[in-house]
Amino acid sequence: MAHIIFFSNQYTRSIVSDDYAAPQLKPKKERIKRGKDEKEAAVVLTNRQTQNNDDELSVAKELDKVRKSLKRAWKQTPSVDFYSFVIDPNDFATSVENMFYVSFLVKDGRVRLALGENGLPVLLHVSGEERERLHVDDRSAAETHQAIFSFNYDMWEAMVKTMKEQQAIRSQNPPDT
Repeated sequence: MAHIIFFSNQYTRSIVSDDYAAPQLKPKKERIKRGKDEKEAAVVLTNRQTQNNDDELSVAKELDKVRKSLKRAWKQTPSVDFYSFVIDPNDFATSVENMFYVSFLVKDGRVRLALGENGLPVLLHVSGEERERLHVDDRSAAETHQAIFSFNYDMWEAMVKTMKEQQAIRSQNPPDT
């Protein structure tokens, strides 16, 4: 059985006639950014500022800890050996951080770095009067000396080894009291 389908021309003719105008194409509007990027940038900036403030607080806390440790050490002796103070025999990174914090205390004029009797650097306390005399608070008048020294993992290992050997020698030969 065959099906026959008839199409009427009535439905296939064009709908457009001369009476109607062709539709006008509207110009495409540019998308306006609503400031999402600006908001995101503000959030990121705020997060960075918060993180920077947190970092500054943690650095300030660490500086305070180092300063207090130095004060305790100065009660026992007027000069503290730089390397024995900053070297952490268990962690190279902590040793580097300790040097970093001590350098801030030196820069701020709270600690002075000098050569000891054995030619190695020592940390000395800077009194309030000495700070005034050296004009530490007035950066333009302050006398400054700068030095850069290299420090790497191999040096740290050698220093730790030397410190352990010296400690072993001291424990075998206790000082006379």
